Amino acid sequence: MKRFMFAATMVATFLTAGTLQAQMPYTFSVSTASYQPIGNGTTLNDTTVWDDEMYKVDIPFTFKLNNKPMTSLFLEAMEIGLPDTVGSMDGLPLMSVDLVDRGIADSLQVSQSPIRYIIEGAAGNRILKLEIANVGFADEFYVDSTVDDYFNMQVWLYENGNIIEYRYGSSSVTDFGTYFPLGMLTGFVKNIDFSSSSFDMMYILSGDPSSPVIDSLTQTSFTTGLTAFPDSGTVYRFTPKPTGIAEKHRILEMSLYPTRTTGSLHIDNPNRAEATYKVLSLSGQILKYGNIKKGLNTVDVNDVPAGQYLVRFDYDAGFETQRFIKL
Repeated sequence: MKRFMFAATMVATFLTAGTLQAQMPYTFSVSTASYQPIGNGTTLNDTTVWDDEMYKVDIPFTFKLNNKPMTSLFLEAMEIGLPDTVGSMDGLPLMSVDLVDRGIADSLQVSQSPIRYIIEGAAGNRILKLEIANVGFADEFYVDSTVDDYFNMQVWLYENGNIIEYRYGSSSVTDFGTYFPLGMLTGFVKNIDFSSSSFDMMYILSGDPSSPVIDSLTQTSFTTGLTAFPDSGTVYRFTPKPTGIAEKHRILEMSLYPTRTTGSLHIDNPNRAEATYKVLSLSGQILKYGNIKKGLNTVDVNDVPAGQYLVRFDYDAGFETQRFIKL
C-alpha cells in the first residue's frame, strides 16, 4: 500500500512543534449528534472484501474544497479523501492509519465493512453522506490475525456553504497507541502530491478529541494529533472562512533546547514574568511540571524514560507546545 500520510509523519524532521501555526482556511467546531448509519445507500464495494483499494464517489452538485471546485471524491485506501488522483491538490485526511475490511479474516471472504454513500436534501441544500462502516485495523490483522477493533465514521459534504463534517459512530479501539503512535492525524491538507510524496501544510486536530485544537505540520515541522479515538456522536465541522483572509503565523515565546537530550532541558524565557511548563507523554499524561522564571531555566528529565515527549508552556497570553526526544 502507498502509506503516504503515515510515511510523511515518520520522515518529518522532529523540529519545534508549532513553528508554523498558520490558520487553516476553515473555522473548526465540535458538537455532538446521534450517529445514524446509512442503511440504503449506494455501496461502493458491494460484497467484495477491500484492503488498500481506491474508490470514487461522484458529487452531483457544486462543491468547493478550499474554494476549488470538486466534482469527485476519491478514497485512497480509506485514509484520505481527494478530488483527483494525479497532480497537486488539497485533501481530507480521515484517519492516518492503514484500514482493512473486517471480512478479511473470514474464510468466506465476504465484506463486513461496507463503504456506502447517499445524497439527501433538495437542490441547493443537498448533502453527500459517505460512510465507512465497521472498519478494522490492518496492524491488528497482519500482526495478530484478528480484527476485533473497529470503528464507524461518516464524511458529510454540504452543497450549501461547502461545509465538511466528520461524524463518528460506535467503536472499539483498544490498542490506540499502536495504531496511532503519533496521535490520530485528521483534518485538512494543502497541496498534497502522491507522485512525489510531498505536501505543503497539514492542519490537524490535536489533543483531547472532545475539545481538540487546530495545529499544523509540514515535512520539516511536527506536532501530535488526537490523543484518543473520538466518542460515538462526536461531530467535527469545518466551515470555510471568507476568502481574502491572510494567514497568520505565531512566533514562539519560549526557546526549548536541546530537542534531543539524555538528561536536561533548557528553557529560555525572554519575555514572560510568569509562566509554567508541563512535560507530557504523547497520550497526554503529565510527567513533570513547574514554574518558569524570566530568563534561562533548566529542567532535569533524567527520570523520564526514553521516548518522544511534549512540553506545554502556559502564560497570560495563551500557551504553546514544543517537542523533545529523551535518549
